[in-house]
Amino acid sequence: MEQQRLSTIAGEPNEVDKAASAACIRSGAFALLLSVVLFLLIPYWKNESNYVALRKYVTDRLNLADALDTLDDSVLWQKYKESHESTESMSLTQLQAARAELSIQGTAAPATATTPERSPHARDASKPRRALLKGPPEPPTNVSVKAVEEMEIGELSQIAQHLKSLNDSDTLTRTRRVPNFSTCQSCGG
Repeated sequence: MEQQRLSTIAGEPNEVDKAASAACIRSGAFALLLSVVLFLLIPYWKNESNYVALRKYVTDRLNLADALDTLDDSVLWQKYKESHESTESMSLTQLQAARAELSIQGTAAPATATTPERSPHARDASKPRRALLKGPPEPPTNVSVKAVEEMEIGELSQIAQHLKSLNDSDTLTRTRRVPNFSTCQSCGG
């Protein structure tokens, strides 16, 4: 023990000194590596809000396209376009107040001739009948029903909401700050 103490004082490292030195080197290398990684992530963190704005903008554009497709398939919208020639030149505010008239018209089906079924207790045909067999009454013919209701075209309010979201100046400004190379990665360029 006396010799180890003397070797440490004399400048020769013992086993404890070697283990402590190795631990210091490993922790220093880890700290240096962590610092380099964090330093390289600074540009990403700095632009993260811009990437969030770009994702929001792209999502709103896709939702707008989907809402327009849904509107084109809407029966109410097609009826409204047929009844109003100036639909394409109307403002979105005017279209949001639009109401389409939905009418359902139906007629009764013509009566079909049915023969009443005879019960097993019916009389024999050779015996005289006292009364005619009565079946259920025939349904009425030439009856029509028409229901008319004005309905709001719901897709138009969704389209207005998406357009308002796309027109947000903060989102548009942040979207323009995204570097060009990242937007072209999705298109392969």
